[in-house]
Amino acid sequence: MPLPERKALFIDTGQREWRIEEVEDERILGVLDFGVEMHLNRYESWRHHPISPKNALIFGVGPLAASNIPGTHRLIFCARSPIWKGFFTSTMGGAGYVFCGLNVNFCSIEGESSTPLILRISNINGKLNVEFFEMDNDQLLAIYGGYRGKRGLYALQQYVIDNYGNVFVDNNIPFRVLAVGPAALNTYYGAICSTVIRNGKMLDGINEFAGRGGLGSVMAQAHGVVAVIYGGNDCHKHEKLSDQQFVERIFEEEFGKKMIEVIMEKGKKYYYDPAVGSGGTYGVNFSTLGSWLLFLNWSSVYWSEEKRQEAYEKLIKNHYLKQFNEEIIKPRKFMNCGEPCPLVCKKYSDYKRDYEPYEANGPNAGIVDMKAADMVVEKVDELGFDAIQIGTIISWIMELMHRNMLKPEDFDLKKKPAFDIDRLDVKASFHNAEIAVKLVEKIAYGEDLGKIFAQGIRLAAEDLESMFHHPAHEGEFKDFAVYTPYGEDGEIAPCQYWVPGFFIPLPIQGKFLTYYHAEWLDPYELGRKSGERTIKELYSTNNGLCRFHRGWSEKIIERIVNEAFETTINFYEHHRRLAARIWLYDERCSLKPTFWDSERVVDVIWKHIEKLYEGNKQNKELKKWVEMFRKDKWLAAKHYWLRVLDGIHDAIGMEREVKI
Repeated sequence: MPLPERKALFIDTGQREWRIEEVEDERILGVLDFGVEMHLNRYESWRHHPISPKNALIFGVGPLAASNIPGTHRLIFCARSPIWKGFFTSTMGGAGYVFCGLNVNFCSIEGESSTPLILRISNINGKLNVEFFEMDNDQLLAIYGGYRGKRGLYALQQYVIDNYGNVFVDNNIPFRVLAVGPAALNTYYGAICSTVIRNGKMLDGINEFAGRGGLGSVMAQAHGVVAVIYGGNDCHKHEKLSDQQFVERIFEEEFGKKMIEVIMEKGKKYYYDPAVGSGGTYGVNFSTLGSWLLFLNWSSVYWSEEKRQEAYEKLIKNHYLKQFNEEIIKPRKFMNCGEPCPLVCKKYSDYKRDYEPYEANGPNAGIVDMKAADMVVEKVDELGFDAIQIGTIISWIMELMHRNMLKPEDFDLKKKPAFDIDRLDVKASFHNAEIAVKLVEKIAYGEDLGKIFAQGIRLAAEDLESMFHHPAHEGEFKDFAVYTPYGEDGEIAPCQYWVPGFFIPLPIQGKFLTYYHAEWLDPYELGRKSGERTIKELYSTNNGLCRFHRGWSEKIIERIVNEAFETTINFYEHHRRLAARIWLYDERCSLKPTFWDSERVVDVIWKHIEKLYEGNKQNKELKKWVEMFRKDKWLAAKHYWLRVLDGIHDAIGMEREVKI
């Protein structure tokens, strides 16, 4: 057995029962190993709809959580995704640090509660206990509407602390609250949120989201759980892993430097990068993307290089980014995610500011003022959405209104958005932000036309086509939508980078389990490198490591684990097999890699290649692909996609039937 004394906590919300089981399967190293095996064999959740009591929500920590190494205490969630439709994972920074006090490795929530449920999981002085607290729907909605000055899932967290946190506060035990918002009750892309708690009080703005894939919707709709409060003082540190000399020796031998020096050097983007004069994902990405930055529902891919660069310089570098640097970076408003970590990657004032939410709900939605974007991101987070998914949806809706394919009155709005780059300024940003806030509220509560978007972009496009299409439209609704399809109706909105890597048929998309540099690669090579990146990124996700530490962790995690536990695990082969097992699970779900069905996505790939060609016209391979796309973009895209899939197959080592 690779790791000794591993325990899983099973909670049945329908029966109001719980139990502990020893985990003895030698194939299980981390949380995803456990989750895949449970879903494949015990729950057989592939036989059921994702919103089903059989779709257990599994979460836990990796083997290095028993250490003092920074970045090793991420809480990992996994289940079958209601939006992607296949096996999916999402992670939450710092929350694993508190989870360690429960003295269990994994937790599985199964069963179905007929009423909203709050779980309290505690382990005080070695006594583990799970308690079930019911609430009615009206009470839950009233709390979402406002409680002690907070709204949405923040109000629910405060309510849970006030009513069920005393056992932790009285015993001076660290604790966290996992909570969902209205989006998890009414859509397929609800998130799970947890705010850092110090001395029994929430640190407003220092919140973490397990956002991607709609696992909050699984928690709420499949199992009836709207919040989990947990904490304990039964944390058992591993003798070797908690020995600073043991850890420092490995860092010194591998890097020739002390651990803290390596962490700061490899993670400077997330702390502060002097080369760009900013820090965090917001600061560094908005500093460096330049003409690659996306505006207006990805429609900027059609602009000239000069127009993209001009928009970036005027609207982002000299305003959107400038605001961030002056208000966040200069006064050094930095914080960590709740575990002791020197990177302090959270950049905040009243709100935490990260690149993805502030791009999807910022420039991509016609918002280029940080204060205006704050309005939208605050509402998105409060309602408990996956910020990337909902930002992509509202950007799509705005373009549809701009093109007169939808009308403002369809959403009880009075005016169309300002969705023209020549009109974008601070005033237009606030106008668009007000529209975006109303749209996300309509979708979260299923009001008016908002209910059509509950199950995602692909199904919404079909409904809109049947309801509104007429010959005057410039194309089908889906052709202006940006998403990666999977199977018949699965999808995920891409991460906010103009690269093919976020649209290719990998086992899990919508996260960073891909190769996402903007350089030219032959599509086969892109597929192969992306498959390899999937395997390497699983080192972090499966083992509870923050990927902001991947610069050092991928190089030495195998050695740390093997020396600490006296094992001989081949990490690359182990995680290659894990990726193949995820694909096997998806095959059981009747899911197959699916070729792009949106013209906007095909154009994103085509224009990416064109942009690279403009800067490198001597490259014969680039020229060949440009000519193929110019002649017949759909046929060229199919050749490109199939070549990518071949590369992925060769990296992961599993042949699959495909759908085109």
